[in-house]
Amino acid sequence: MSRFAMSCMLLSFGLLIAGCDKGQSKGPDTSTNPDPLKAAQDTAKGATDNAKQIADDANKAAQDAAKTANDAAKKASADAADAAKQASDATKAAADSAKNAISDAQKAADEAAKKAGDEAKKATDAAADATKNAADATADAAKKAADAAGDAAKKAADAANAGK
Repeated sequence: MSRFAMSCMLLSFGLLIAGCDKGQSKGPDTSTNPDPLKAAQDTAKGATDNAKQIADDANKAAQDAAKTANDAAKKASADAADAAKQASDATKAAADSAKNAISDAQKAADEAAKKAGDEAKKATDAAADATKNAADATADAAKKAADAAGDAAKKAADAANAGK
């Protein structure tokens, strides 16, 4: 480990010495352009052109992003409208189904009530017929009993008259 540390230290000293040996910047090269103001203006013009290009690129990117956002908003709006229409259709279908179910239930209840009424009328008629038949039978039995009692009384009277 100490050999590695020593190697790193020697390498860093070597790089430090090599860095110090490097020449210093002396400003703009005046050998091709002797006028430093002209060189500064050219540099400024280049920077301005670069800034203008960057601004144009940024503007184009912003317009593309705005167009994409607008398209996405239109699609989302269309999708929302479609979803609302589907929800409206589903609600209408559910309301129609409920209406039909209520109507069918009302019809079934009316039919059941009518059948119950008819059955009750039949039962009442049958009971009335049975009561009439029972009353007729009772009347016939009473008449026969009265006739028999009358006959017995007549026979008793005849026997009493015959025994005198």
